[in-house]
Amino acid sequence: HPNLVVGGTYSGQIVLWDNRSHRRTPVQRTPLSAAAHTHPVYCVNVVGTQNANNLITVSTDGRMCSWSLDMLSQPQC
Repeated sequence: HPNLVVGGTYSGQIVLWDNRSHRRTPVQRTPLSAAAHTHPVYCVNVVGTQNANNLITVSTDGRMCSWSLDMLSQPQC
């Protein structure tokens, strides 16, 4: 997805912007949840193929999570 910009927040959320959109706010964000990161995210890596992308994130809470770009509400931690 060459039009997407992904980031991690101090609160532990993953945020997603689409540069085709003219919005300044993220088009998607993960919910604040104990099932995901609860501390600042310091590493975000996109892995996969051109048609199927996943995110790998690491936080100062010591957790590594995997996310599907299509389902940011359901991490695998």
